[in-house]
Order: sequence, then C-alpha cells, then structure tokens
Amino acid sequence: MNGLKTAALLCALLLIASPAAASAGDELDRGDYIRLHVVADDDSALRQGEKLAVRDGVLSTPPLACGVRESVERDTVINFAMDLDVPIVEERMTRADLCIADELFLCDAVRGVIPVSSIDGCTIGKPGKAGPKPGPITKAIQERCAKMMAGKLDEYAAWIAQVE
Repeated sequence: MNGLKTAALLCALLLIASPAAASAGDELDRGDYIRLHVVADDDSALRQGEKLAVRDGVLSTPPLACGVRESVERDTVINFAMDLDVPIVEERMTRADLCIADELFLCDAVRGVIPVSSIDGCTIGKPGKAGPKPGPITKAIQERCAKMMAGKLDEYAAWIAQVE
C-alpha cells in the first residue's frame, strides 16, 4: 500500500485516535489551528507533501522524488504561492525542519489550508497575544484558497466545477 492515499488516511486516523493527539480534534473543529504529530521514515525524511513549511519567507515542501504523492491540494498551494511571489523550494525535509519553521500548514481537499501551532510539542513560529496566529504567508494562501473555493478568483474559475 505504499503511496496509496488510503494508507495515508489510515495513519492520520490512527494519530488522531492516539492519546497524544486527543486534543487536536477540538482545535481542528474550530477551524483555526491544530497540533501535529508527525510520522517519518527511519531516516526522519517526510514523505507526505501535504505539510508545507515557511522559513525566512520561503515555502518548502518535500519533492516528488522523495516519494511524495502528487496531489491537487499540493499543486494548488504551490500555484497560490507563485501568484503571491513567494519563493518555493522542493527539498528533503525532516521533523527538525518542521520544528524550526516560521510557519507550518497542512493542505486538505475538504478544509483547505490548515495552520499548525505545534509539532510534537514544539511551538511553530512566534505566538501572538491571544496565542499562535497564522503567519503572513499561511494567511495569504489560506485567504486565496477560500476565495477560489467560493468562486471569487476569475483566474481559477476553470478549476471549480458547479454541482447541482
């Protein structure tokens, strides 16, 4: 089942069901932030492209050559970053790379762009007065995603299928 989306979903469900991730569901339901627990290979390389990190204004994601699945969500976020003139690098990433990120988010077909507040107990970015807040790049991509899904970006009109 290596590389199949169902295997990734099973891992995600097992993580959510784990005691360490018990409180993540409440935060996710509020739609603001989640705490993330990462599963990595023995060499700590991340194999999922749905985790994107921002450090020093550059968006990083693991390359397809590392075994990351191509996905509409990943491609969409990369397109939005290009629209916003955010530099993008595809590089091998480890858990440590995520922990030192200025911003970290997941991309999901249902929920769009989901900011991450901590990973394995490490706080991401700088918390604001009311707790962690999405960084400027995460927020810009999140807003662009919401506009596209609402059909408010003419340049992406062909990406949206009307269902009646």
